[in-house]
Amino acid sequence: MRVDMFSRVLPFFAGAFALLASGVLLAQQPKPEIGRNETACCKTSSGQNACGDIIPLQCRGLEIKVYNRQGLHVRTIPPPMTQAERAAAEKKRREELAARAQAREQARQDHALLQTYTSLADIDQRQKSAEGAVNAELNNILAKIGASKQKIGELRQEASLHSAQNIPMALAQSIRDEEFEMQAQNDLLAAKRRELDLIRERYTNDRLRYIALTEQNKR
Repeated sequence: MRVDMFSRVLPFFAGAFALLASGVLLAQQPKPEIGRNETACCKTSSGQNACGDIIPLQCRGLEIKVYNRQGLHVRTIPPPMTQAERAAAEKKRREELAARAQAREQARQDHALLQTYTSLADIDQRQKSAEGAVNAELNNILAKIGASKQKIGELRQEASLHSAQNIPMALAQSIRDEEFEMQAQNDLLAAKRRELDLIRERYTNDRLRYIALTEQNKR
């Protein structure tokens, strides 16, 4: 009885196994990328032509040409990219994204520039005003430096009346304080001069860009 039961069940399992095996084979087939009434062809590594109404296994990883039912070439499916090609494509994609972002930012800045200035004379006036404020600070700093130099000279003259070992502590401290103050003013002077240079650079760039934009709008 056991042998008879086994003989009945065996065909069922055999059929199921066959279906499973065919499913695995189908899963291994390349994904069809051609439509109805189309033929895919490629030149294999051995130099032979392989064609089929689905992409032949021999064409995997190769360039594939697709033909319609009249035998006319309709498109080409390129081979998969190598790792180096994928890296290059990704680099190009990122560069294009960065370029588009830069273009949007430039457009934003151009719009802001045209909203800020009404004419070249307006730019000139704003630059003159900005430089005037910094120049006033520079003159004030230079005056302080001059006063410190004079004060240091007077204090050193007073110190010269004493021997190096007998200069009063308060006098020596006053000299050090004035020297420190003069150094601080010199540092501030350098910073303000850099600020003045940046103002000139900014308005020069704004003026050139304004000219370019207004000339472009006239066309």
